[in-house]
Amino acid sequence: GGTLSAVEAYTDTSLSDAMVKDGVAIPFKTNRREAVRFMAKVIWESIREVVSGPYAIMQWIKECARVINKSDSPIMWTTGDGWSCVQAYPSTTSRRVKARVGDKTVKLALSEECDGIDKRRQCQALAPNIVHSFDAEHLRRTALVMKEHELDMSAVHDSYGTHAGNMEFMSEALRRQFVKMYSTDRLARLREDMAQGKHVLPDPPEAGSLVIGDVLNSTYFFA
Repeated sequence: GGTLSAVEAYTDTSLSDAMVKDGVAIPFKTNRREAVRFMAKVIWESIREVVSGPYAIMQWIKECARVINKSDSPIMWTTGDGWSCVQAYPSTTSRRVKARVGDKTVKLALSEECDGIDKRRQCQALAPNIVHSFDAEHLRRTALVMKEHELDMSAVHDSYGTHAGNMEFMSEALRRQFVKMYSTDRLARLREDMAQGKHVLPDPPEAGSLVIGDVLNSTYFFA
């Protein structure tokens, strides 16, 4: 949605006229699909350059998924607080159906599950799902600290909130739980979990230079 909006603005007639007057070449004219492909390529190249560490981890996770896919089995791991996670997207097949709605004919595409694992989706979804599971662990750990001190807390995904008078306490709790989580080698444990004793998975990328304890003094962090 956001990418298309940007492309629409870029290909807007009035904007194009202004660029022509300034002598700026417009490479896409009104071909939005071509523009979106160009934008996607630029964004991915930028990600590899700007956040090379997370990108390397994402590629490693995808490679692990490819290895596990060879056995056509689910991918499993456990968060640091003991929550069991299972990813198993089933293969599907599509069937076209025609239906009558009033005086109109509507064509629908129905997806039906079939035997086996959707290997492409297993690869694409694994990294986001692992990140979500770790973020959920962070939320649970922080919520338990807040409950222990009988303080209210709200959350929308990874954005946390509480009453103004409790913000300083919650901010510190968030940081301390984060440091506690990531002071161990989470990728090594993740590799062991996903291997399940039967898959030979590649070694994870080497850790960077971040001193995790510095998070305790960070100005901006979740809340």
